[in-house]
Amino acid sequence: MSGPRVSNPRRRQFLAGVGAGLVTYGTGAGAAADDPERVEVVLDNVGANAWELVSADEDVGEEGVDNPEFTLRQRVRYTFVNRGSGPHPLEFRDANGNSLLSQQGTGSYETDADVNYEENDEDMIFTLTEPLAEDLNSYICTAHPSMEGSIQTVDGEEVDATVTFPNQATAASTFTDDEPTDPAVSVSVEADTDSAVIVTYEGDDPVVAGLEMLDSDELEGEEVVIPIEDDGGFPGEHVAHVIPTDDLSGEYEPGDTVSTDTVEAVADDDTATVVQATLSLEDGHGDEPIDAGDVIATADVSVDGGGADPPYAVDMHPTDDGELVEDEFIGTTDVLSGTNENVEVVAERVPDDGDFNELPFDGTDQFVAMIHLVDDHSPVGDAASPGSFPVLPNVDAADGPVSGGVTDRAEVTIDPAEDDTDVDDDGDDDDGDDDEPAVTDDADDDVPGFGPAAAAAGLGGLTAYAYRKLRPNGEPSSPDDELDEQDG
Repeated sequence: MSGPRVSNPRRRQFLAGVGAGLVTYGTGAGAAADDPERVEVVLDNVGANAWELVSADEDVGEEGVDNPEFTLRQRVRYTFVNRGSGPHPLEFRDANGNSLLSQQGTGSYETDADVNYEENDEDMIFTLTEPLAEDLNSYICTAHPSMEGSIQTVDGEEVDATVTFPNQATAASTFTDDEPTDPAVSVSVEADTDSAVIVTYEGDDPVVAGLEMLDSDELEGEEVVIPIEDDGGFPGEHVAHVIPTDDLSGEYEPGDTVSTDTVEAVADDDTATVVQATLSLEDGHGDEPIDAGDVIATADVSVDGGGADPPYAVDMHPTDDGELVEDEFIGTTDVLSGTNENVEVVAERVPDDGDFNELPFDGTDQFVAMIHLVDDHSPVGDAASPGSFPVLPNVDAADGPVSGGVTDRAEVTIDPAEDDTDVDDDGDDDDGDDDEPAVTDDADDDVPGFGPAAAAAGLGGLTAYAYRKLRPNGEPSSPDDELDEQDG
């Protein structure tokens, strides 16, 4: 399958994240000096051998292990509760072993007004300022050297960020346009600070496929469209990341490899399979009304996930004066995967009280086929029911998610009058044309004499459609017409 078109590439640069410690931390606007965030951490001794973390208001370290490493955040006011105080004085030290804050003696930061150190009974209370964070290296019991653990610090307050990245298609078919969608993905992002939204794929290391820099008022849970400007990982698995702007330094653009420091600054991420899909629904013709259980159409369809090909079904929807009726269904395929040709869409009316999906069907009408992702672990080949599964989203760089997802439209004509044609004694139709066969349904009682597929050129590629349209009143084309079509 050919790669997606990338039109009008735009260079976007953002500052790459530099941070250490837990990836759930980033930088917010910063709490006011007189009202910092407060976090309580409870420690206890394990005999005279080690410290253990009993509880904490946030994830500062691992509970149930000896001398866990702590990750503390600047501008947060901590209360360390030492349940072993008395015989086990707690002290915070720098890398050279010098005392910074101590329950025995006086540490060098205890008189710092910004640190605002307080000590009472079991509690050590202090604000982690930037200078203290730069010096802070370890915690220890002054009476038992084996009771020692390391400390790392991160710059900033905890960021509240959530990103949702569903499986989706792009560079894919849509009946609303002759061209496939322009490569992009859509993610829902909520964050309480200005952030970079970065979409990556895996090479030797994560590679930037596309990115946007957004203000916090643009990150309130709404969909964010990220154009795919580096298609090296498409189709396939991609990851959407949110990184607070205040936690960034350096420059990236699509195609760059993401550094370890940037990964460590991520506030939240989510993974999705981004697929390339094509769908071609055939125009159809027959002379018997179509009822439930009959084949109403056939289609060529491909969903390429770069090796992680998800199961899907193709539902068929009625139209109202050419407009898609999304909440009514008139048929579906079995559960499919990968690339399939001439798959049968079996008629079934859902819901029973629909206005535009009536069966049995005769006459002429337009229908829209649509790819739906199978999300209940049904195996390939299982029967599906229309409307059972969610639509496979189809995202365009300019328009975002397009109506109906991955779609195609075709016309079906059922004309029972054609079964009444006179036949000469020699078996020929009385129009005398020996070059064109009569339209029949002798192949299968359920298949109303459909013509060959008008598939998208190079199934799975990204070319415009070439529909085979029916002749007025069901008349077959002449040999001259067919030659003209082939020459064209």
